[in-house]
Amino acid sequence: VVVPYLRGEGIGHLDGMVISHQDNDHAGGMASVLEQVQPNWLASSLPEPMLQAVTARHIPCFRGQSWTWDGVRFDMRYPALETYGERAKSNNRSCVLHVQSPYGSLLLPGDIERKAERELVKTDAGLAADVLIVPHHGSKTSSTPEFIQRVNPQMTIFTVGYRNRFGHPKPMILARYQDIGSRIYRSDSDGALLINFTDAGIDVTQWRLRARRYWQDVAGANPRLLAENSAAR
Repeated sequence: VVVPYLRGEGIGHLDGMVISHQDNDHAGGMASVLEQVQPNWLASSLPEPMLQAVTARHIPCFRGQSWTWDGVRFDMRYPALETYGERAKSNNRSCVLHVQSPYGSLLLPGDIERKAERELVKTDAGLAADVLIVPHHGSKTSSTPEFIQRVNPQMTIFTVGYRNRFGHPKPMILARYQDIGSRIYRSDSDGALLINFTDAGIDVTQWRLRARRYWQDVAGANPRLLAENSAAR
């Protein structure tokens, strides 16, 4: 999915790539990207056995790293470098990346859980973001009230599979974001989400509406999508 998308966008090379952690739903496409797109460097929290076949220059992700491209600042908020010698769940080793532009900000927390969220809040890391990719797909092990309050996203995105076996997002977690008035998007009902940060505001394109299939307009289809489509007409 990733390599064909990049080719379709005319991208034949990547300056860098970040893999949050070793779980297959985050790192599963890494090998094909490394082989066919050949980024200059890879930042990750991957264990040594997974790095043996990596040809790109590898950089462990850790709090304090930062760089700027074209006026956009990237800051790694987690994990702490000294924790690499400690035993930890792969989820709580996730690279947490904060992206800031003149037109808005984005927080990518991977699959961090309560322990990592508490540490981020405790260290007073810059977490405020206009757009948040929800930690761990809306699992009940993440999205603590303190973390949500600190990020305070205007827009919240749940990356979840349709009828996934884990039941993500959990209703209680979804409600926490709804309670703060955040605008909610879900990949299972909205499809891919294209987010453009512009001087006119943050524009979101729901791919399922932009590239609608005929079978999505039948009885029993997602009520929210049908209502939005009818309003657009």
